[in-house]
Amino acid sequence: MNLGIFGGTFDPVHRGHLTLARHAFEQCGLDQLLFVPAGYPPHRPPPHANAAHRQAMLELAIADEPQFAISPCELTRRGPTHSIDTLAHLAARHPTATLFLLLGGDAWRSFRRWHRWADILDIAQLVVLDRAATAGHEHHADKKPVAGPPAQFLSGPPLAISATAIRAALKDPAKNADQLRAWLPAAVLDYIAAHRLYR
Repeated sequence: MNLGIFGGTFDPVHRGHLTLARHAFEQCGLDQLLFVPAGYPPHRPPPHANAAHRQAMLELAIADEPQFAISPCELTRRGPTHSIDTLAHLAARHPTATLFLLLGGDAWRSFRRWHRWADILDIAQLVVLDRAATAGHEHHADKKPVAGPPAQFLSGPPLAISATAIRAALKDPAKNADQLRAWLPAAVLDYIAAHRLYR
């Protein structure tokens, strides 16, 4: 069994996340893809919406896609959540599965700064969803290439959808209604409105 692992805050989950997940599912020959909403990521501010809301929005977003599921393991863990702990947990839950960890390009390039990053490579294969990374490196101002560890790179169009922009637009949902409908699944947008999230 090939099992994809797609972590993130999903704050909120949007169409870009779903498109990337479908793309990875097809190109990697996955049998199932797990969305793993982050609990308290150690390297970034806490999510704006609480765990229950983010899980509920994910459930609505993938309701019609049986190839997708959610693992709440990070939401129920106390304290900071590290990817190595999550992957070890999922490997134990799925002992016969080959795990594929989905990363964005920025995460791939900073991967060697992750907690116990070398141990992650023993558990999961890396899959990079990022057009800039497909060349194998990215050039910075000093002209030295900066690259992450070996990974499988997925080709595909960049998706210019930002959760930060979505949260900003949700401060005035009436004014930004058309854009929000383009960015968010209808059920997720309705949930956000019903619970007055991100106001």
